[in-house]
Amino acid sequence: MREVKHYFVGTLGICDYYSASLYEQQVMELLEHEFRTHDYALLSGGSMMYIDAVCDGIDEIPTIDDQTRETMKRRLKDEGLEALCEELKRLDPDYYEIVDRQNPRRVVHALEICTMTGKTYTSFRKRSKKERPFRIIKTGLDRPREELYQRINARVDKMMEEGLLDEARQMYPMRDRLL
Repeated sequence: MREVKHYFVGTLGICDYYSASLYEQQVMELLEHEFRTHDYALLSGGSMMYIDAVCDGIDEIPTIDDQTRETMKRRLKDEGLEALCEELKRLDPDYYEIVDRQNPRRVVHALEICTMTGKTYTSFRKRSKKERPFRIIKTGLDRPREELYQRINARVDKMMEEGLLDEARQMYPMRDRLL
């Protein structure tokens, strides 16, 4: 990181709201600025959803207001995921069929949209690709599985030596605020 300027690393607090939509918007603004003086930019790592948001665009889904977000967090805690899944089945049966019903973040987000807008979450999912004012070249790295696992294990060991367990213990009391 000392050799190449990085963006979007270490900029948010653990409880700050962030989304792939915000990421798309911020990266596109940054790229507009960077392409004035540079011919290339490199996007690396992270979730494929965030990379796809930059490469293909992301559906324009309303930002959830704080009251709706807090209400759904409380409902998840009080009623449980299964009850929220049943409500999603009633409010948006199409999305219910495809959502990972074991992923509270996805279920809750869809319900937030349904309850806040009065429309189905599915109605906002257009999945249309946005044109970009630059050419995209995607590449991937492929390592032998054994080597990959050795590298992952070595990295985890190093992270543990550097205090990962203590950091996790500090974050644990905030786990309910992270949804």
